[in-house]
Parts: sequence; structure tokens; C-alpha cells
Amino acid sequence: MIKTDNNVRKLTLNLIREKKKKLLDDAKSKATNTNNSKKDKKSILDIKKPNPVKRKKKSRFKTGVYISTKCTNGPVNYRSGFELVVCQYLDQDPTVREWSYESFKIQWVSNTKTGRIRLYIPDFLVIYYDGTTKLVEVKGENFVNRPAVQKKARMGTSWALRNNAQYEMWTDKKIAAMKKIVEAKTPTEQND
Repeated sequence: MIKTDNNVRKLTLNLIREKKKKLLDDAKSKATNTNNSKKDKKSILDIKKPNPVKRKKKSRFKTGVYISTKCTNGPVNYRSGFELVVCQYLDQDPTVREWSYESFKIQWVSNTKTGRIRLYIPDFLVIYYDGTTKLVEVKGENFVNRPAVQKKARMGTSWALRNNAQYEMWTDKKIAAMKKIVEAKTPTEQND
């Protein structure tokens, strides 16, 4: 069950249309109830239309909302197609007991001279029936070698060691395999 950006956009446009219609109806009823002079009729026509919704710049990543059966922290506002595939896979994996999406923050000092503290929010925390806990970061292969991603990986690994968990970075190849599994299990549910 996914609400796509198009559905949200349609709902927003419908709300705007309803608001415009209500404003025009209110203005017409005021004009007919008070004085039917030319001045009042002109004011009905001069009503400014509400500002249209500013469209966000379209992201090159697939975004939307995913409702999960195993996610412990509510609907997932995923920001990439990779994250969507992982959500679907985790829901279908019989070995996964529960998982959460961006459920906590890890603080770390990015600059020892200035003491600047940054936050790292891992993508997934997965708990399996056998007691294993995994901290999972989802990244495209082309992002893995970036310095910021490497720092986050070190912070995730360090958190995992302190909390008796494993840290994994899932990239294109692993996610492509997951997508095949998801599509094989649900051939009728094709999500746009």
C-alpha cells in the first residue's frame, strides 16, 4: 500500500479547488445579501485566486509512503527506490521479526579541533527471530566511496560493536537481488 507523490498532489489540488469554490461562493452570497450595485459585482470578479501550490523540484529518486506490517515506527517515508525495495523485502522475509526506519540518531564529532557534532541517522534497524540485530545503510554503489558516507559507516560500525549488532551497507547488487525476490513473491503488485 503506497501513496505516491501523484496521489498527494491530486489531493492537494482538490483541496485548493474546494477552497477557491468556497471563497467564490462566500463572496457571491455576501454580494447578493448586501447591495447589488456595480461596485459589489466588480468585487466578486476581483477576488484573487489563492496562490497555487509551489511544485517541489522533482527528485531524481523515487519517493513516497510505504505502510509496513513489520515496521515498528509507523509508515515509512522512503526517499529512494532502493529504500522501497528494502522495505518490501524486509516485510516478506520470514526471518525478520521487526524493523524500523530512521528510528534513532547517532551523534559523532566531525571535527576534533572545533568539536562540531554531527548526526547520523541509519536507514534501517533490523531484528531477526534468531536474536541478530543489524544496522543497515542503503546506498547506491556510486556513493559508497564518498568521505561522508565512509565516516557514517565508521560511526555505524562503532555503534553496532557497542550494541552487540552488525553493521551492513546494502548497495545496488544486493538490492537488485532483493527486488527479484520481492517481484517473484508478488507478481500482481507492481508499485509505481
